[in-house]
Amino acid sequence: MKQRILLTLLLLIGLSYVVIHMQTVSFDYAIMSWFHHWHTASLDLLFTQLTWLGSLWFLLPLSALVCIPIYKKQKSALLWASSLFFFSTLTARLMKYLIDRTRPDFFQSLIPLPSDPSFPSAHTTQAFSFVLALWLFFRLTGHPLKYSLLLPLFLFSFLVALSRIYLQVHFPTDVIAGILIALFWTYTILLLHKEFYHEK
Repeated sequence: MKQRILLTLLLLIGLSYVVIHMQTVSFDYAIMSWFHHWHTASLDLLFTQLTWLGSLWFLLPLSALVCIPIYKKQKSALLWASSLFFFSTLTARLMKYLIDRTRPDFFQSLIPLPSDPSFPSAHTTQAFSFVLALWLFFRLTGHPLKYSLLLPLFLFSFLVALSRIYLQVHFPTDVIAGILIALFWTYTILLLHKEFYHEK
């Protein structure tokens, strides 16, 4: 677990470094150009709707609906899972203002550009950390999510991440960083839980 934490942290630091030093422009442009040339009216509508599923305006009420009925019975597991989501989201928000990357302007965005900095993608972090928090909760309660449920949830996260690039509001490297943050905190919370309960 420690190796995974170190690996995701090093990847995130390395990605942040090359982004700060403008070494990912060609990579970002190539991918965003590809998405730009695949625009259709149907995909525009689909991704415009899907992208808001990664917003806190959607995920926080949804989290409340999930948590309130089970809080008393599964308080410990719920707190660990909530910590994953909270720290992932907080890290993404802090990094935005520390790195202060401007939003992409290669092509016209399909929705109004958000006013906050671009790197990393908070929508991506939130979508992935929400699904990973659900996975963690069920793992800690001894009821692992079946692949039949887990795969659609990760597909949801992936589509939210994809939508941010398709809509031209995030660079691909923003999205990659968002995923790395969610993975970093998943591994970290798992390790902390293991150490706290002295698990082997």
